[in-house]
Amino acid sequence: MKLRTAFVGIIAAAALTGGCGEFSVVPPTPITVSNEFNALWDASLEVLRENNFTVDRADPRQGIITTSPLLGRHWFETWRTDARTKADVTEGTLQTVQRQVTVKIRQGDLLARGAEAGYLADVEAHITRSDRPNVRITNTSEAYELFLDPASLQRATALPENQPEPSEQAKTAPLGRDKHLELYLLQQIQLRAAEKLAVSKR
Repeated sequence: MKLRTAFVGIIAAAALTGGCGEFSVVPPTPITVSNEFNALWDASLEVLRENNFTVDRADPRQGIITTSPLLGRHWFETWRTDARTKADVTEGTLQTVQRQVTVKIRQGDLLARGAEAGYLADVEAHITRSDRPNVRITNTSEAYELFLDPASLQRATALPENQPEPSEQAKTAPLGRDKHLELYLLQQIQLRAAEKLAVSKR
């Protein structure tokens, strides 16, 4: 009986040893993200939202943040920051202009000594013009009414009932990139990220 038990034990030990050699499970290496990446990521989200942009896509694995199109600032919206020049403000008042921002956080190029240069943020702001009719403000009372009732903007730019909805390509026309807005947002993101890194090192 003892011999039989010992034999079974030897067979079991051999099976376990062989099994461990063939089917051993290696625990996955934990994914670590640089504090610099986190600071830039959080700063980008905060800066975009503070400047009235709505985040449409945020993919931290790819390091990409995109916003929904934002209707351009009118002349009386002095609190808004998306139109950085007087010409941009005028264009947004006279036409239906939209801006869409993409932030890409990437790893920097290698330095001469082979060390990594950390993470960088790239900002792109694309401008499009909508073919929908724009609001025409002819006096102060109309501007005041639009300010008190933002829904009137949608009513004023709505298409007539008998007019078909245009195709997606016919709705907008690309006008290029807004370099002034890109520089402004990039500076704000860098400043905010630097503040976050300084706090984390305390």
